[in-house]
Amino acid sequence: MVDEAVEIVDRLGMPPLKTKLGSLSDELLKRAGKPINPAGLSKREVEVLRLVATGMTNGRIADELFISTHTVVRHVSNIMSKTGSSNRTEAGLFAERNDLL
Repeated sequence: MVDEAVEIVDRLGMPPLKTKLGSLSDELLKRAGKPINPAGLSKREVEVLRLVATGMTNGRIADELFISTHTVVRHVSNIMSKTGSSNRTEAGLFAERNDLL
């Protein structure tokens, strides 16, 4: 449910709440003993990163995940920031190095 809430506040343009929900999600995963994704990526960001790594465009990713292109752009921006990648190729290499593919 937290992931759904993150997507909703992302669409509504509420970055502070999105950040708090991301922290809540990480805390819940820790308490459940489940591993947290590398670089603090959310579950959805990992899904987007996998598709970025295959060379999909933002529009194709949006269609594949049934989300808006704007949401994909936001996820890709977050991925770049969290992974320290300057482009999609570097993000794909990050995914490969961290066994996310």
